[in-house]
Amino acid sequence: MTNAGMSPAQIIEDCNRLIMENRAMEAVEKYVAEDFIEHNPIVRGGNREGFIEHLVAGGFTNPDNPRMKMTVDRVIEQNEMVVTHIHVDMPDGPTLVFMDIYRVENGKMVEHWDVMQPVPETSVNGRVTMY
Repeated sequence: MTNAGMSPAQIIEDCNRLIMENRAMEAVEKYVAEDFIEHNPIVRGGNREGFIEHLVAGGFTNPDNPRMKMTVDRVIEQNEMVVTHIHVDMPDGPTLVFMDIYRVENGKMVEHWDVMQPVPETSVNGRVTMY
């Protein structure tokens, strides 16, 4: 599947939407390449199988799992590269801020890097938000 007509940013945004709707397997099938490379060190194997395992463990395949609320703050696209800046309100937990970098080829996500930080209750710089 080439996901014809979709830009790399549209592919990433739709993939993230499906994952946040607890439809992770649909997202993987539609948007994640067989030879996917995952750079997050907590994802076993750093590959598609490890990514699937990570999504299952996180409850993203269970329709009864409480949903996190994801807000996309920025999307930057340059050629095959997409960067997202998002914040996620966890059910019964903190707000987390993510910067994700994706590489898309032939309509599929082929590589992913990310950094995450919880939003502190107070900040030394006096800023209200990290997003």
